[in-house]
Amino acid sequence: MPALTPRARVIRPDLRGLGRSSVTPGPYLIEALAADIAALLDANRIASATVVGHSLGGYVALAFFRMFRERVDALGLVGSRFVNDTEEAARDRYVLADRAERDGIAPVVDAFIPRFFAPAVYKENPQLIEEMRQLCGRTDPHGAAAHLRGAAQRVDARDLVDDIDVPFLFAIGDQDAIMGYAEALDVVPRIPSAQLATFAGCGHMPMYEAADQLADALGALLESAGTSAAVS
Repeated sequence: MPALTPRARVIRPDLRGLGRSSVTPGPYLIEALAADIAALLDANRIASATVVGHSLGGYVALAFFRMFRERVDALGLVGSRFVNDTEEAARDRYVLADRAERDGIAPVVDAFIPRFFAPAVYKENPQLIEEMRQLCGRTDPHGAAAHLRGAAQRVDARDLVDDIDVPFLFAIGDQDAIMGYAEALDVVPRIPSAQLATFAGCGHMPMYEAADQLADALGALLESAGTSAAVS
């Protein structure tokens, strides 16, 4: 964020059910989360912005583009994807959501933390792993469950590929064990305005593993959009 704030007003929202935001009844459909972002922009009197989402936030960014195209100056996905869940992946999310409500947030943390980073990070930076475990451990289990169920129900967004006519960034680590980056290599050539930023030796969390490189890529996206506000 320090690298981006000289270039634009940067807003980093906690989605409902996460961070300091309220936990409302779920499931949290991706479209509802996109509408939350629109309401946030309205509250801040921002007509349009560069919209960037990491992982789940990428699903929200794509839904926002679908629903509010006129408000998107540029679009960015970081460690995310267009494709929806397979039946097996959706089923696993529902099972994990049930466990979170029954047993607390620990099963969710245990399911995701081992896949967040490139293998070398777990050996070389155990302090970061513990900090991430504590951060994720503060998530309300009911909020996490509502997000898991909403993500399982999301629609496939590949139909948007031909409609993206704003500056577009697909940023992903080449060792992302959650998203993989084969989809990025397939999608980017099909979008005339797209830029691909891949981070060598990086997993699912480039904001920690390749922070300077990600900041440079996002800065270039802001410049290409000529935007004065960014929601990430």
